[in-house]
Amino acid sequence: MPKNVSSSSALIVDSQLGEISHHREIVGALSFDKIDVASSVNMALSYLRSVRYDLLLVSYDLGKGQKNGLQVIQEALAEHLPLHRTVTVLLTNPDVSLLVGSLSAAPDIYLAKPLSRDRLAPRLEKIQRVKRAVYRVEEAMDKQEWNKALIYCEKLASFYPALASYLDRMSGICFLALQDYIQAEKVFKKAVSTRRQNWAKLGLGITFFSQGKYQDSQQCLQDIIDHQIVSIDAYKCLAQSFQVAGQSGVAITTMRKAVMMQPTVPQSHAALGNIAAFFAEWALAMEAFQSTMDFSRYTGLQSPEYYFAYVRALLARFADGQILAEEMEVKALRALESVSNDFDAVSIECRVHVLGFWLNWNQEKQSLALAHLSQAHEIFLAMPLDDQWLWLDWLEEALECAANATQLTSPREMMVKTRIKDSWVDLLLVGIHKLNSKDYSQAQVMLTESFRLQPASVATALATAQLLITIKVKNVQDCTLSNQQIAHVLNGLVAQEFGLLTQRQAQQKAKLIPRLYELLE
Repeated sequence: MPKNVSSSSALIVDSQLGEISHHREIVGALSFDKIDVASSVNMALSYLRSVRYDLLLVSYDLGKGQKNGLQVIQEALAEHLPLHRTVTVLLTNPDVSLLVGSLSAAPDIYLAKPLSRDRLAPRLEKIQRVKRAVYRVEEAMDKQEWNKALIYCEKLASFYPALASYLDRMSGICFLALQDYIQAEKVFKKAVSTRRQNWAKLGLGITFFSQGKYQDSQQCLQDIIDHQIVSIDAYKCLAQSFQVAGQSGVAITTMRKAVMMQPTVPQSHAALGNIAAFFAEWALAMEAFQSTMDFSRYTGLQSPEYYFAYVRALLARFADGQILAEEMEVKALRALESVSNDFDAVSIECRVHVLGFWLNWNQEKQSLALAHLSQAHEIFLAMPLDDQWLWLDWLEEALECAANATQLTSPREMMVKTRIKDSWVDLLLVGIHKLNSKDYSQAQVMLTESFRLQPASVATALATAQLLITIKVKNVQDCTLSNQQIAHVLNGLVAQEFGLLTQRQAQQKAKLIPRLYELLE
């Protein structure tokens, strides 16, 4: 951050021409030399990808049906754009609730419209002084060097006692990123004990959730929501805490409220879709995943899993007789074509053909289904070994279904021979072998490490969950099992997108989550 505002740059984001002119005049009067203007979130992101601004002045309301201004910050951070050193100002209408966003995606300054120089200048000067003082911390956070940032926070705390609250917030974010929940809880509890600070209450709620203290988490997060504070993280964690307890109605209602409050936020739609799919509410899941695809497209939040989740939900609705074959096929093909065009990865193409198999097989179009399966098998064999292990269940489930109609076989045996020693795959296979041979202590070591190395592996998450349940039920004496270990696997399973799962894996997940929840003491 520069020592003064001269030779500084600013980005103004607003959809109203009159307000843009007014805001440009005020910012220019504060000696910002370079001023760029964007009228939408996507346009603002295109600027932020190429320029590191000193000031980001964003109007929350960017027009009916358009993404809101808070999403500029959220999507920029999703793309890992360096925003920590930028002063972010969110302009809201006087009747808008306080917007927290998330711990890391909250603006530095909130101001109600109309904007004036007299109100902006002192707030801007104050936060600039803070930014200069914590420059090293925020530089480390931009690079995701969390331990280095914590060291700087500790050093600065002794020099700048007035910045204790600001430094506590950054320390809390770092501890959460490092999954050091005990230290994060200490930081947020300390902040909450002094005075009401919404960011600290939110952080404490997330920390409780991460440790499996779901009732404590619900109290914190419900308090945030009851104070009409809009936070994606608060709604999502609260809904997931109801999900693990099997409270489908409350979980779904919670995320529906989040969607109603911010209808253009893809993360809220995705969370709603995942929860709806978990409880087999297929129509709602389809609608939510469609909205997620629409609002995340061409942003850092876009993911192929939303497309695959949408198609999986379509197939489930068809299997339940809720949708006609013609409608299902048209919508599924459109989604599969989009994911092929939007993502250039061999594994994506393989999964597209696997879903193409199911799409046709469920309609009794055997020849087309087998053609897709043959292509998926061929593409799979050309994939990197690591990707093969991630998506082997997708291929094998289709091969098993068509076993009497094809001579194609699973490449598992060949893959086992070529696995890399001490890789997450090797640890997974050895761990499963130890589990089956009832060597539970070694199985715990192997599967826990495999899950740490590759949390995206559904097979590893499911195997680890099954192991923990077995250890608890059998009361295995030589295995230590804490609530935090159980919560880590439980929350890891919940966090895995529905689009990652095969039909069988989705069924296993639905059975294991309530059993894991029952293990918590």
